[in-house]
Amino acid sequence: MKKIGIFGAHCTGKTELAGRIQDVLSGLGKSTIAISEVARDCRFGVNQDMTEDGQRWMFHEQILRELNLKDRYEFMICDRTALDPIVYAHAGGLWEMAQYYLLAATDWMKTYDHLYFCRPDGRPLVDDGFRDLDPAWHARIDHVFEKYLFRYSLSKRAMTVRGAVSDAVILNDILDRNFFGDAPCKSES
Repeated sequence: MKKIGIFGAHCTGKTELAGRIQDVLSGLGKSTIAISEVARDCRFGVNQDMTEDGQRWMFHEQILRELNLKDRYEFMICDRTALDPIVYAHAGGLWEMAQYYLLAATDWMKTYDHLYFCRPDGRPLVDDGFRDLDPAWHARIDHVFEKYLFRYSLSKRAMTVRGAVSDAVILNDILDRNFFGDAPCKSES
């Protein structure tokens, strides 16, 4: 099984990208599963009302969902990663908790065969009744993700995305990484 992790601040197109990747892979006849973000199922405080228990729950729940579906599909697409709740904890001032989980989170990031880092693209934050709409909070989350990306050498494995990505770009990225093991050579047109 190949596992794709998508991370970044809220309202950066992660869910849309996960769906597009799933569509591309399914269109190629590959069996896929998408794991949606766990934060929406968290009964503890989230966003700027976060609690340590909530961040811990999201960290463990993300890993559990991935483990429960491991090896059942050819591709798993994760709309969030185990690093996300740690970044949010750090940005929210829960530094001790973030530090405690950081080694486990960065170690778990090695289980993803490919990473997509979704960045803000200037679009306004969308009120869906769940997401935090504070632009300063959004920028702080993105800044901490960027800091972690370089500090923990994730930038070498992650494709940075801003805004919508075409199916052709997704397919080329997947083929470039030889996700299929037997992937055909890309045409040189």
